[in-house]
Amino acid sequence: MDTVTHGLLGYGVYAAFKKPFMETHKKWYALASIVAAEIPDIDGLLFNDGEAYLRIHRGLTHSLLISPLMAALAVGIIYLVAFKKRKELSWKWIYFLSFFSVFSHLGADWLTTWGTGLLEPFVDSRYSLGFLPIVDLPILLFFITGFILRKKLGTKKAFRIVWIAIFMYVGSQGMQNLWIKQQVSEQYEETVVSASFIPTQFTVFGKNGNVIEIYSKSLWSEGEKTIIETVDDPLIVEKVLEDPYAETIAWFAPFYGITLDENEQHAVIFDPRFYNRGTSILETEVLVGEND
Repeated sequence: MDTVTHGLLGYGVYAAFKKPFMETHKKWYALASIVAAEIPDIDGLLFNDGEAYLRIHRGLTHSLLISPLMAALAVGIIYLVAFKKRKELSWKWIYFLSFFSVFSHLGADWLTTWGTGLLEPFVDSRYSLGFLPIVDLPILLFFITGFILRKKLGTKKAFRIVWIAIFMYVGSQGMQNLWIKQQVSEQYEETVVSASFIPTQFTVFGKNGNVIEIYSKSLWSEGEKTIIETVDDPLIVEKVLEDPYAETIAWFAPFYGITLDENEQHAVIFDPRFYNRGTSILETEVLVGEND
């Protein structure tokens, strides 16, 4: 999920649990929630190189097992910054808000396609549901509505309504995603269904043998298929996977594709979930032939 939405989710945690005693120092409780909702992405700031980013981002700092420590880190930051107000704040409540804000971050990322290491360091896998896109307009609109309604209904009630709307929306997206996946999974050996930026619209990624098919689908419509013939020659695959970044893409993707140029000198390995107009944002080129 994008940075803005994570921050709003953190604020939403504070607003939904807001207590009367917090009013005097509400900015600190709100700030704690927002910082905690953003702090798992510290890994992306520290490791922004291609291979390291795929391996580390949404890894250990996004683990359910490490989430109490991430909440404690957010509390520590607030403790350092709010040094003049330390005795006036309820640190039990700051930790409580921070914990659920971290959890909101992990849950939001899990709902997207990118994948999240929820069980690291014990399970080195990425989990994703594909119910929501990375940037989700309806959730942003729910929060805008919440800020409008809080003047009339009060902060707590307004943002509890926002959370109800979010849960209903996610539930609807999830049921549609699962229904579509059930419909198409028998057609392919491997299948991924990912939410598009328009609600109710999804993209199907299916693979049979060396053929990958990509097309849009909803409950009532189906788009034209993009068909990609990939390489399944074991020698070429082995050569490609000798490249560290290529091997990382193969590990990261639910399934991958490899294509050759017309001279069969260079191969491109790609994650089909991010394929658009002939290229993927997760791909790399590897020399597999001998240059003349």
